[in-house]
Amino acid sequence: MGLDNGIEIRNFKKDKLNEIPNFIQYTKYYIEDEDVASIEIAYWRKCWGVRAAILDALNSDEEYGIEINREDIPKIIEALIPFFSKEYWTKEANSIWEFEEYFNNMLSIMINLKWLYSYMEDNPSLEIVFYDSY
Repeated sequence: MGLDNGIEIRNFKKDKLNEIPNFIQYTKYYIEDEDVASIEIAYWRKCWGVRAAILDALNSDEEYGIEINREDIPKIIEALIPFFSKEYWTKEANSIWEFEEYFNNMLSIMINLKWLYSYMEDNPSLEIVFYDSY
């Protein structure tokens, strides 16, 4: 067991899945017998410091599922930027992962969040959730 966090688009219409770009490498969960899917666009494993930074950016101490709106995405991005410094990662990430092991994952997440922010401009009713297994 351990800490798992992520950001998902929930209840995404299956007939719009072609609008998800190929660079979104995260899991797409299909809900059987329904016309919706959940798309995981960010995932962190055992990164307590990243979790704390995101909860701080969202100004939340909620657990399990926090709804995110479009205005929250720049706050999350801003909170993640310092983790691109090896010194900051080593000091603040509170993770089992070394900086070099997690850098590419963090980079993909940033790209995905930038895409999501742009996509939500024309799709404001998306259900976006930061999930927290803590």
